[in-house]
Amino acid sequence: MATLLAATVGGCLRDRIGSGGGPAGPDDPRGNDSSDSPTESNESDGDESDDGSSGTDSSGDDSSIELSDYAVSDYVVEPTVDSGDETDVWGVYLASRSAADAAFTAATGSDADAVRAFVSETAFDDGETLLFVRALAPQTCYALELDDEPTVDEAGRPQVSLAVTRTAPPEDLCGEAITPVSVLVRLAFARTVPNTLSVTVSGRGDQPTELELQAIR
Repeated sequence: MATLLAATVGGCLRDRIGSGGGPAGPDDPRGNDSSDSPTESNESDGDESDDGSSGTDSSGDDSSIELSDYAVSDYVVEPTVDSGDETDVWGVYLASRSAADAAFTAATGSDADAVRAFVSETAFDDGETLLFVRALAPQTCYALELDDEPTVDEAGRPQVSLAVTRTAPPEDLCGEAITPVSVLVRLAFARTVPNTLSVTVSGRGDQPTELELQAIR
């Protein structure tokens, strides 16, 4: 499983990445009611809205989404969530403490305690979230890893690119068995936690698999 530069039991955050920004909030509507107070009517020009977020612009894109950090857990176990009919590639996007606890409290495996420590260190109240994705590898010597740094596109949609990657040297033989591989990633959002997350999983054939995950809160 992919690890960070500094391996700890719960993983660590990488350097701050990305930057965000958006249009200013609406003008103070009281400015249109008073013709003898021009200074007051322009006080809110260029300011953000009362809650400090810039919201959605005229195109419908959410410009308040800003990814500030991410971390990959050194350990991973499968959460106890309903994956539906998916047996190949599936994932879950956890955006609250209660949702994460429900997913991992009863998880089993040799690394379950380490994963629960990673979950407990996630500051959901400060905009941190968890992403779990599982895929199937063609042999036993593969892992599911980040293919690139997570980003937010111009429309304000978080994008996470993963790849099923061979971890053994080319000259080594691998076990001939379809093998589940998975990854657990912490994503930190600076202002607004998005409701959806786009995930692309490559390395499993000619076409990548795309997931659109809804936040569980």
